[in-house]
Amino acid sequence: MGPLDLVDGTPILDIKPYLTTVDCFPESSLGWLDEVEAAMAEPPKYSVEISPLVRAQLDWLEHEHGIRIIDRVTEVLSRDPSPHRTRRILDLKDGRFRMACGPWRVYFSVEGSTVTLLSIAKGYSDSALAGEYANDIQHGIAQREFAAIWPAEF
Repeated sequence: MGPLDLVDGTPILDIKPYLTTVDCFPESSLGWLDEVEAAMAEPPKYSVEISPLVRAQLDWLEHEHGIRIIDRVTEVLSRDPSPHRTRRILDLKDGRFRMACGPWRVYFSVEGSTVTLLSIAKGYSDSALAGEYANDIQHGIAQREFAAIWPAEF
């Protein structure tokens, strides 16, 4: 083992991949990150269509609260909309999928290479949004107002 940047008896707080663009050994490999960067350089495999309901919901979020989630949603779903824990995509077993994007939930379907966004919903329960710590919830006010306009999940 080579030299380590550690003090004996102290915990290791962060283990990160070696990044040639940041670290000082440019001849080194990024390892598994090479594959990720190569995949990200390829064009997306899926097109994302936005339903009229989702367009209205996205416009409301952005204009009323400055919340813009469509870029992240499109980035993830255009590359791979399949269920995955780290992408926070769940198969609802009824032909729909749900993706968590921060405190918001995006419902969508997939047919061939087309992902259709069906609806957006708040990610917190009504009781959490009305509870003692409601003001500490990310986008809590927006979620309460959103639920008053679009009360039910799709």
